[in-house]
Amino acid sequence: MKRLLILFFIIFLISCGHKKPIASFHKLDISYDSGWEQSFSIIIDSIGKVLYSKGRWHQSFFSAQLSERDLLQLDSAYQRTPFKRYLESYTQDITDASSFQIILPDFNNKRIYVYGAGPARLRTFMNFLCEISERLTLKSIDSVVVFESRKGMQVPTPLH
Repeated sequence: MKRLLILFFIIFLISCGHKKPIASFHKLDISYDSGWEQSFSIIIDSIGKVLYSKGRWHQSFFSAQLSERDLLQLDSAYQRTPFKRYLESYTQDITDASSFQIILPDFNNKRIYVYGAGPARLRTFMNFLCEISERLTLKSIDSVVVFESRKGMQVPTPLH
């Protein structure tokens, strides 16, 4: 009887193993351009797998994995951001402003584009995503990734 109890306890411990978090979003497809130096595109799925490209005119492609902490914090920021309420475009008539575009499959592929200032919560979400992207451990991949979020973005004209 004691052995049976120990066996059940061991099975219980194994079945209660650490489970990886899953975000409330299915996928995020986001492109960002600082207007000067930084330009990247990123796709993040619900378990934190990342496809990433950096570069404005000549892109390099990478894969990565978000840490559990970053995935949970990103999901929290995602849930606090009222994406449904936002318009499709926020633009200012200024030069060299930062811009970003977000594609949201969970909202019928809603596209939100911001050039310059935009809603504060949306800007906060994007700033947090930029912080996360700087912490990624990137692994180069030999594939070309098509980011829907890059389509239609206004990027600065190259200087010759």
